[in-house]
Amino acid sequence: MDVDVIAAEVASAVGLAEGPAGVRDVLRVIAHHEPVPTREVGRLAELPVPIAAAICNELRKRGVVDRARPVRLTAAGRAGLATAAGSPAGEAALSGECPACGGRGVTIPPEAAPLRAELERLAAAAPGAKLDLDQTHCTVDTKLRRVLRMQEAGALAGQRVILLGDDDLICLAITAFAALPAAGRPARLVVLDCDPDLLSYLAGPVAASPVPAELVEHDLRQPLPAGLAAGFDVACTDPPYTVAGAELFLSRAVSALAAGAGRHVFFSFGARRPQQTLDIQRLIAELGLTVRSLTPGFNSYAGAGILAGTSHLYHLRSTSQTRPVITGPYPGPLYTADTRATATRPYRCAGCGAVYEVGPGAQWATIALLKAAGCPHCHGTVLRPMPLSSARAAGGAPAAGRAPAAGPAGYDIRPATEADLDTIAGFEIEIARVSFGDDAVEDRLLHRNRVAAALGRAGEVTLVAVAAGEGTAPVGWAWLSGRTNSLTGARYGNFRSLATADVPDRSAIAELLMQAVLAAADAAGFQHLAGKVHASNLGMRALYRKHGFGATHLSMERRRPGAPA
Repeated sequence: MDVDVIAAEVASAVGLAEGPAGVRDVLRVIAHHEPVPTREVGRLAELPVPIAAAICNELRKRGVVDRARPVRLTAAGRAGLATAAGSPAGEAALSGECPACGGRGVTIPPEAAPLRAELERLAAAAPGAKLDLDQTHCTVDTKLRRVLRMQEAGALAGQRVILLGDDDLICLAITAFAALPAAGRPARLVVLDCDPDLLSYLAGPVAASPVPAELVEHDLRQPLPAGLAAGFDVACTDPPYTVAGAELFLSRAVSALAAGAGRHVFFSFGARRPQQTLDIQRLIAELGLTVRSLTPGFNSYAGAGILAGTSHLYHLRSTSQTRPVITGPYPGPLYTADTRATATRPYRCAGCGAVYEVGPGAQWATIALLKAAGCPHCHGTVLRPMPLSSARAAGGAPAAGRAPAAGPAGYDIRPATEADLDTIAGFEIEIARVSFGDDAVEDRLLHRNRVAAALGRAGEVTLVAVAAGEGTAPVGWAWLSGRTNSLTGARYGNFRSLATADVPDRSAIAELLMQAVLAAADAAGFQHLAGKVHASNLGMRALYRKHGFGATHLSMERRRPGAPA
């Protein structure tokens, strides 16, 4: 039995993003823990339960895993693993995993064990989980373990603590724990949540607690209330199970922290596919946070099979460079249901070039239906998928040559005109200042003429944002130019500018402009977009990353003193 060949076959059959290495992880878990329930296989291998089950089924077909439950190896499978491991004892011979904590690094001491019954009672009386808010309640032991981890990290006693979302009832675990002898007692405890039912329930237990807790109803799509910004030593959050949710909730967590390095963020997030995990790691770096520790499978939940019933616990610390990547209102999709509701994809007809949206809420729910009907313009049946764009979340890509309708922030996006040139020149000067500092070129006429030469030209996308229904000056500007690769001849889009006025809605305006530019790029057939951004421009870097751009090249400069820019 060649385990490497089998791992490759199973990975291909399941379509496993982790590849053969993911299958070997499952085999290692089974070998170390057999017989083991499928759910536990998923937790230990950090895979969704349905994926772990599919892998086990494929291994059964190949005689590696026995058909009995719980999951265990066959004699042939055990022998194959032993040979692959290079030892007659096989991979299961030795294990350094702590038998007491299950790899979580924390156990519940006898002094805290009596709290289980009280927390079980409180959890049983709490409102049910709301799936539309991605609520999935963690177990009582998880509640206690989180508080103990905070205690061990010095993030409880005398600290100002804010919980961003608390359907897990961590505030009740903190107040119950704080009443124990020698336990940490926070100086301030605030719970911020958008669910009025949850807050109404918490009001009773909190009022009877010896540790006062403040309950605040607030939707994190909006910036933190002024009284909660920059006022805490510790922020805890278990956000929606999307990268967008993590980006928003972590940004608000950072906004809640007081200035200075060494503040704490406890961030729970489910095991995701490799690309999403990479996105989370990039996000943590973008926020200027460091990873103090990462404990896989620390949190256990009732249900949440898609997350293997668990999530990781990240303990993050702030630095002198910690900054939120989202500062203004957030109008985009956030929860898992939002993502499903807007998951459409544009398809281009190979015959006439017409573009159609396919997916939930579109005229054609599946590409099979569109192909069966044929292109409405030319009746062609060859339709090719185009790159996904978050412009779909704003209601679909506009047709070529047409401006999108007013967006959710109350602004229109339209083509730039000569009347806008003076305002646009001001935006270009601000972009130059951000990019080049004291070496910025601030000649308004030069910038005006550069932009004027692009207006109306083929291959140039020049858009401005204006307040809906008003003839006021632009409050935002974006510019994309079509380019041709000199070596390959391929066409691509060069993202040259995106800027907004210093107004309260600037984040929403930037989002609308980006969506409009991406829609125009799709309509032009660009398969590749490129743009530059200064390393210190965290806001633009976050906007790029949010819409699928990834860092590729790094510009290195060395100038002699006094040398011109």
